[in-house]
Amino acid sequence: MDANVLALYTGYAFAHAVQVQSVLEENSLMVPFVVHWRNEMPTAVPYPAKTQEQAVALAIQAREDRANSLDGWSSGREGLLKQDDGTNRDVLLIEAWVPGLTEHLVLFHYYSPRPFVLVGGFAFKSNPQFKRSPEENKVFFPSLQAWHFEPSVRS
Repeated sequence: MDANVLALYTGYAFAHAVQVQSVLEENSLMVPFVVHWRNEMPTAVPYPAKTQEQAVALAIQAREDRANSLDGWSSGREGLLKQDDGTNRDVLLIEAWVPGLTEHLVLFHYYSPRPFVLVGGFAFKSNPQFKRSPEENKVFFPSLQAWHFEPSVRS
């Protein structure tokens, strides 16, 4: 697995999700999308449907159907993450896969929809294949953070 490529794919999907979410009309939902990668060229494809649940299922199916014919994929969608106190918080959910990963990478970033602003930093779903050494972290995280729009972030 190439950490630089994974960071590029993840960062591209994150940047795309931020751009879409930042201009989304009030009370609208972001259409889930998958970025299909071939020869380091991205093709972002939205997967609209009658319901958000159906759209998410279409995007997941598209990732699975095309995984073997691509150099990798990344995807983005919005979601709600239940907190310990029972409330839900808005998140951008970003997933990415490159050859060599048995499980795709899953990360999320909290945001506030109105006005749109990123809140805090990235959080990752535990992935046994993605336990990074300090040397690998020096490559992956700066590459990913290069896509992070610091001026629009608040803690």
